Amino acid sequence: MNRDGLQQILDEAQAIAAGSSDTRPWHIVLLMGLGAWIAAVPILLLIGLLIEYLNAGHGSNATVAALLVAASVVLLRRKTVPMLLEQAAFPLLLSAGGVLGFSLFMLMDHRLAALLMAALAVLLAGLVPQAWVRTILGGICAAMLVPALVPSESELGKHGDVWWFALHAVAALWMAGRQFARAPSLGTIAEPFLSGWLVFTLGGFAVWAGPALLSPAALMVHGTGAARALQPLTCAVSLACTAAAAAILARALPAVRQWWCLGVALVVAGFTFFVPAMGMPLLLLAACVADGRYRLALACGIAAAWGVGSAYYDLSLPLAHKAGLFAMAGALLLAFCLVPLRRVKRQAAAPQTPLRSGLVHAGLALSGLAALAIANAVVVRNEGLIASGQVAFVELGPRDPRSLMQGDYMRLFVRLPAGEQPSENSRATYAVGRLGPDHVLELVGYKHDAAPPGDGTIQVRLENKDGRWMLASDGWFFKEGEAKRYEKARYGEYRIAPSGRALLVGLRGPKLEPL
Repeated sequence: MNRDGLQQILDEAQAIAAGSSDTRPWHIVLLMGLGAWIAAVPILLLIGLLIEYLNAGHGSNATVAALLVAASVVLLRRKTVPMLLEQAAFPLLLSAGGVLGFSLFMLMDHRLAALLMAALAVLLAGLVPQAWVRTILGGICAAMLVPALVPSESELGKHGDVWWFALHAVAALWMAGRQFARAPSLGTIAEPFLSGWLVFTLGGFAVWAGPALLSPAALMVHGTGAARALQPLTCAVSLACTAAAAAILARALPAVRQWWCLGVALVVAGFTFFVPAMGMPLLLLAACVADGRYRLALACGIAAAWGVGSAYYDLSLPLAHKAGLFAMAGALLLAFCLVPLRRVKRQAAAPQTPLRSGLVHAGLALSGLAALAIANAVVVRNEGLIASGQVAFVELGPRDPRSLMQGDYMRLFVRLPAGEQPSENSRATYAVGRLGPDHVLELVGYKHDAAPPGDGTIQVRLENKDGRWMLASDGWFFKEGEAKRYEKARYGEYRIAPSGRALLVGLRGPKLEPL
């Protein structure tokens, strides 16, 4: 490094230390931020312990938290404050806001408390000058508006439609708020704020949709979505959102005003009628494209694709019907998309450069190989467990007769140990049992660590789905028309690994006879 370059770095460092430079290198900002968080954590822990020790009540805690929020805003607004102190102000703001929110939720109705916290996020976004802080505040505001619109007794796993409408209301508010971002006086505040708002909303739709195709296997987790059912109103709203998205794109992009694009829009609209988690993300995608927010449009596309993948685990339709729906939609989309390709060939357009064409083909090949690798890794992992796992038969509880009416699916309930079940917040929960001479596993208790239980017992990892603990899976799929064959099932046949991971491989009758 020459002397001029070294002198430039020293000048920038001195300017940053004095707080008088408007151009701050990102690597220095990152290091300052990490240092601020490291320094702030012990102080915040000390404040938390002090509040707990004084035990002055939620009202006093809210007052102290409000004062700390005000102090952090003052630090963030000062132009001459050193960068380290500025970066430390954000952890203070976040922690004080969390204490304030907790106190408000304990003092009043949760919907009013959430509404007050959302209003506070809007106020703070107008006060702080940092765009990245406004982005985070936008996400917090949207996160508070969702519970403000949902009754306290509504759970995601049992009242999915209520959360679905709340997310749509928050998304509609974002659509209306786009006008503020276009105003010259409010654009600098509204643009980052709405970006954070949108990102949280898209995440909410992904959570509501539940796990996407292969995501539980790829992430080694079993996600849980909302309790869903195809209802006329939700399907109609999803269809209307897709139609509105097509209209927005046709108005903003003259290139899509073609008959084959209309065919694509009709196919997608028909598909989203059966996938309620997909309609609103497509509408948000169209709005972002029309406004030129292409990074946010990419996030919307990911959320919409997640909704498509979640349809794999949706039990509102029989598996055979879903396969037909996917196949029909894919064939129609392929037919419509071939139209512009043929037109390009007829016009003898200039060919792509070999480099660009090679990159496209390589990207497609790598994507296909990645999907195959994930799928085959899951298959190999499960085949290994089937071959070497401990054989165990677990007694089933009463079945849900409504699941058998589909003709290709039976919902399973495993008899878990008697007594109080583990909390839904428990991350690692195992059922402990003893194997009988006929390999029937009698579950006798629970544990919350992965250590081997010993004493001749084995452990089985439990998964929480829709607020209910299950063993490996809560359903068994079979060929359509064989419901009578499996309705007499009394035991589930499992393979259990030493780590506790279990896999459902079959069903057995009252005398353990194979079905």
